[in-house]
Amino acid sequence: MNRVAVTATIVAVAIISSILVLRRPAGERAELSLSRAVETPAIRQAEPASTPAIAHIETTPATAAAATAALALAGTDEADVDSETLAAAVPMEQIPAMLARLSETEHDQNLGAELLRRWASASPVAAAQWAAALPDAELRHNALRTVTAQWAGGDLQMAHQWAQTLDAAGRDVVLTTLATEAASQTPLDALKLALEIQEPASRADAISFAVAQWAADAPQAALDWTVQVTDPQVRQQLDRRMIPVLAEADPTAAADYISDRSRQSPDSSQAQTTVEIAERWAQQAPETAVRWVETFPDSLRARSMDAVMRIWSETDSAAAQQWLSRLAASDFRDEAAMAYASAVAPLERAQAFDVAGTIQDAVKRQQLLAQIGSLGP
Repeated sequence: MNRVAVTATIVAVAIISSILVLRRPAGERAELSLSRAVETPAIRQAEPASTPAIAHIETTPATAAAATAALALAGTDEADVDSETLAAAVPMEQIPAMLARLSETEHDQNLGAELLRRWASASPVAAAQWAAALPDAELRHNALRTVTAQWAGGDLQMAHQWAQTLDAAGRDVVLTTLATEAASQTPLDALKLALEIQEPASRADAISFAVAQWAADAPQAALDWTVQVTDPQVRQQLDRRMIPVLAEADPTAAADYISDRSRQSPDSSQAQTTVEIAERWAQQAPETAVRWVETFPDSLRARSMDAVMRIWSETDSAAAQQWLSRLAASDFRDEAAMAYASAVAPLERAQAFDVAGTIQDAVKRQQLLAQIGSLGP
């Protein structure tokens, strides 16, 4: 019998030998008004919650053996150690003591996370208060994230209220985790939570993540909301996260937005976002995408053209080559030809040589021919 099976047997005895009392927190989930979803919400200061008493159960030899066996097996390097199974083997009242005994090995840390999730699913306030009391800041914040992620799915409102009892750093950790967890299902709730975060970088990141999720469902509403944002850090994160999402649904709107943003506040960080929009547009309307790219400044145009022609050559290489053949000689045509030839060269060397030979700029033509030739026979 392997050690996992032995542990399971011990645990079965332990479960039969003990009675576990679980206390679940009460709380009603507040309905959030969509009409005020983008305002910083006024949350009632929660009364400091007292630590719920975990029902005392006398530790029997069976329950002690279950915890000891799980801890011993967790400390091994065996590949078949299942942290979730081991966590389930530990009686609930033994979890705090078990967490205190774990080491810093990867196996023990994985087991610790599973134990904390299990505890949080049954008694989130107790688990959260245990996490908040940890002396090391990094361990405390990691534990708070684990508990909050579990708590968010059960009672987001109560977790939100409990966050108000923490110091500023701990509150931001909980709010950031709640906003992240809520974003996929209720992005406006997530946005309200994100707006409460005080630390600038975390706040900008959480806001942009929530708005990006919102843009996937209601792109115009999300775009309209961004007009009020003046914080440069938030604006930069919004451009990075929201615009690629918008480009999936409406690349023209995304292109218009980023072009307007570039005119209002030129920023080198917008370059990568612009390339991503061009890539997504190329998947839907490649010829329109390359015409948009034609309007870019030189350095950004070459980079974006490489991305667009790579995608176009993969989806419809013949159409891309026909489009090239219709272009009049120009610097733009040379850039497009270089991008296309480079894209097809690994699989179609002869075709790449033909296209490279049409480049008007002699230096660029020779450089590209040499590059294609270096790929081998």
